[in-house]
Amino acid sequence: MESTKYKAKCSIDDDCKNLGSALNSWNGIPTGKCVQKYPGSDLKVCEIFAWCPVEDENIRTEDFLVRNVLNFTIFIKNDVEFKKFGKKIRNIQPYHTNKYLQTCEYHKEKDPYCPIFQLNYILSLAENDPKEIYLMLIKGGVILIEIIWDCDFDFQSSCLPKYFFHRFDSKQTDTATGFNFRFANRFREHGTEVRELYKAYGLRLIINVSGIAGKFNIVPLMLTIGAGIGLMSISVILADCVLLNFTKKKRFYQEIKELDVDSMLNTNLKV
Repeated sequence: MESTKYKAKCSIDDDCKNLGSALNSWNGIPTGKCVQKYPGSDLKVCEIFAWCPVEDENIRTEDFLVRNVLNFTIFIKNDVEFKKFGKKIRNIQPYHTNKYLQTCEYHKEKDPYCPIFQLNYILSLAENDPKEIYLMLIKGGVILIEIIWDCDFDFQSSCLPKYFFHRFDSKQTDTATGFNFRFANRFREHGTEVRELYKAYGLRLIINVSGIAGKFNIVPLMLTIGAGIGLMSISVILADCVLLNFTKKKRFYQEIKELDVDSMLNTNLKV
């Protein structure tokens, strides 16, 4: 145990008691014993039961990068179904041949429907800062790829996917940045249990698919027209209610509303 750890220094075993069974900063479980830091040393520290050596976060450098990783390409195949309309669609279009897929590369303007994506282009769309892109390659990161289908089945050409790319992990923090995960390989060597712990860094791609579709139908149209007519009638009633009861000139409006048409006609005829 390093002497810089919290409560690591000790003189007797009692100094190492009641430290808890799993302090995160200790990289192991305290045994309750006070031992020499190393043979011949006058410094004593609390002993822990742990795998060794402990993980060193400072050894992560550019040398650990996979070479030419930015030139890697990703092939995304996406199938969607709109059950209400009995339609099944995929992002690989009818004109996409094997020869085309071997040579095409997605570009939001030049070739927006090619399903082959270069990793460098994905990162440039998801993150504008080149420094952050470099840090993502060193420490890992999470990219959200959105595939949005906005379909009008009255026109077959109006059902094509659109792709959007976003940085999903937070870059405004100095703690636990990027994306990584650990996995272990355990085995026995000369009767001793050995563990190889791997900490993998990388880019995690999350694909989110959403869609909306529509098609002309006479029944919803008639329902909408009927509802509109009904709302027009209600508006007349509400207007009358407000004018006849809640305005300063309500008496005038009441007289006009209740005007005797027959008497007016007779008066006009006599004139």
